[in-house]
Amino acid sequence: MVISSKDSMVISSKDSMVISNKDSRVISSKDSMVISSKDCVLIKVLCQEKGYRSKKLFAEFPNKAWTMTSLKCLLRKIDASGLIDRKRGSR
Repeated sequence: MVISSKDSMVISSKDSMVISNKDSRVISSKDSMVISSKDCVLIKVLCQEKGYRSKKLFAEFPNKAWTMTSLKCLLRKIDASGLIDRKRGSR
């Protein structure tokens, strides 16, 4: 199911729902995951320059609402392409 409005987009599947809005935040209702665009840049720098992985990031920032699954997904994306931006034409 896809519901789209001017400010946000909701994509729902059998297991999870993703909400994306203008603020470049991604929210998954299954895991209550929120990673802002600033957090994505921080994660990318720590991953590439200091070699941090998901467990280290999760332990280093316990006050963030990140989940291990969301960190692993983002790190896979960074490892594969070196980018944190969305794919071209996906908006």
